[in-house]
Amino acid sequence: MRGADQISRQKDLIGTCGAPTKLDSIGRKHGRGRRMLRGLGDLESVVMDRMWSYRRPASVRDVLEDLRQERQIAYTTVMTVMDNLHKKGLLRREQVSRAYLYEATASKEAYTAELMRSTLANGGNRAATLVHFLERLTPEEAEALEAALQVYPPRGRSS
Repeated sequence: MRGADQISRQKDLIGTCGAPTKLDSIGRKHGRGRRMLRGLGDLESVVMDRMWSYRRPASVRDVLEDLRQERQIAYTTVMTVMDNLHKKGLLRREQVSRAYLYEATASKEAYTAELMRSTLANGGNRAATLVHFLERLTPEEAEALEAALQVYPPRGRSS
């Protein structure tokens, strides 16, 4: 039996994933009712990284002011990107006065996990894909994977 300290260390290696989230609405229909999750475009990634870092609702103006510290960008561009992210299910929004406040629907870790799961589900031979994935892990990534499997063992596998 594992001690509380070892489980705590394993959870530290994995990190916190944020609140439970629904990711079923992210992506688009593909094939036999499965959802295929696409990666984000460059500006979408930048906006989502900002939204994940805020850990609170933010307006288009908040994101715009943040982005303008690094680049020239128009309000309408940020508004369009955030609206598209809302339509894709990555941001939820609530109207406050004349503007919307946006918030990420899932943590960055949950989004990444769903992107990985979707890629695996649509990648052909899953076992071969996983072998190729494991071959490319760094020692640190392998340690994080081992820690994750101790905290959340696969179904049917005793811990």
